Amino acid sequence: MDKLRTLLTGFITWFRDISLDKFAKKSNTLLLFAWRLSVALLIVWAVWKFRSLSENDVYVIKAFTVPPDMERQGYRGETVVAKVISEMLQIIYPKDSSTSRTSACRQNDKARLKTQLRIADGSERKDFDIKGLFDAGKTLFGIEDKLITGYIVNANAQMTMFIQMPDEPLRTVSISENAPLDSLFYQAALYLTRQTTPQYLVNYLIQKRQFDEAEALLAELDFKQTNLPEATDQDHIQTLSNWANLYLSKAIATNSVELFDYALEKAQELRQRYPKDIAGYAMEVSILMTKAGFTHLGYGYDNIPAIESLAKQAFQTAKEAERKENQLRSAYFDKKQVMGLMLCNAAYLANQCKLENPKVLEKHFQKSRAIMPQSVYIYNTLAYFYLKQENAEAAKRYITDALNANQLDGNICDSYAEVMLHFGDTTQFFRGLELALKNQKPLTKANVENYRNNRRWKGIQETVYKDQFKALFDKYAAMRQ
Repeated sequence: MDKLRTLLTGFITWFRDISLDKFAKKSNTLLLFAWRLSVALLIVWAVWKFRSLSENDVYVIKAFTVPPDMERQGYRGETVVAKVISEMLQIIYPKDSSTSRTSACRQNDKARLKTQLRIADGSERKDFDIKGLFDAGKTLFGIEDKLITGYIVNANAQMTMFIQMPDEPLRTVSISENAPLDSLFYQAALYLTRQTTPQYLVNYLIQKRQFDEAEALLAELDFKQTNLPEATDQDHIQTLSNWANLYLSKAIATNSVELFDYALEKAQELRQRYPKDIAGYAMEVSILMTKAGFTHLGYGYDNIPAIESLAKQAFQTAKEAERKENQLRSAYFDKKQVMGLMLCNAAYLANQCKLENPKVLEKHFQKSRAIMPQSVYIYNTLAYFYLKQENAEAAKRYITDALNANQLDGNICDSYAEVMLHFGDTTQFFRGLELALKNQKPLTKANVENYRNNRRWKGIQETVYKDQFKALFDKYAAMRQ
């Protein structure tokens, strides 16, 4: 028995030694593999990062030379450049707080700009500054940032800024010496945005309803892209998107059926030429959503026979985009955000026309909300969906959340009033209606009277609250003399 125990103990010791040896070898192999994988991933990342930095335009603006009187006011060269860049960013990313469904296209956010703008500060980089290493790599391969220089002259009762872009003649922008300096920075920003990111300037001009200037710039871009071989798919996608947006915005301003049709044709052309980009889908649904709301054209969201074909087209387009979501990319829009808006808008029209089971549409709405949890526009639309389902609790909850988020938005205020009136809460109805009268809605006496006769308020004028209703509108009519 002792011999057997000794033999067994020896075997266990031998087996453990072999196992530990194998384990150590396997551990070393795994560690070596992990190290090599980490190095490989780092190299891949560095190559990708370098390509992304070298492929995108980088404009470096050197501190402008300024006259002594500007320096005495605190406007050093770096300050001037910082002011100009600040104005450019407001042009490139204009704030648009519209929550109206008849401005659906304006809800679509653009993707963050790849073109980089920075000030040449002349500071020395640290030894291990990663950006410095990439810049050194770009220099090694002969890739140079585009340097912008300039200076300001105060003469002949004018402040004139001279701007030198790479490979461009020297340009000037001027203001009278009595004008605020901010106007000079704004003029410079318009010029530089046109030179560096013209598509974003087009979008800004459209939003400002400067349609002639936007159309002229688009025509110029179209000509260049047609005749220059280096024009990219991204260039064409952005231009087509802006043509659709321009026609749509002009249609809204003029109540033109023809312009709505032009806008839709551009969106459909965009979708056919670039079926893997989300822009065509997003523009088409936005245009259909906007067109459906125009009562002046014989539509209106409650005019079901008139909008049913538009609703079907929008819903089919949104569903197709959702099916292809993983394959779609975006050269101009924020893909995730426009997908959320597309589903929301298409589901709203489908719900109005009862094209689909409400439970199915609810999933689309909630997916939109999950994508854009802070969107007042989505909450407003959700409130109308639940109003249609006679779900008072949910409708009130969403419109109250929307109102709490922005009590200065007249569109949200009167949506709140409509929902509360529908469910018989007259106290909150009058609260929302007065907020709407205060904010953004009727700016003139005539508009107050038109607003008074809105079909949504007809029921309240036939109740015991008619005198309170009349007094409220009379008050604001008198204020808009």
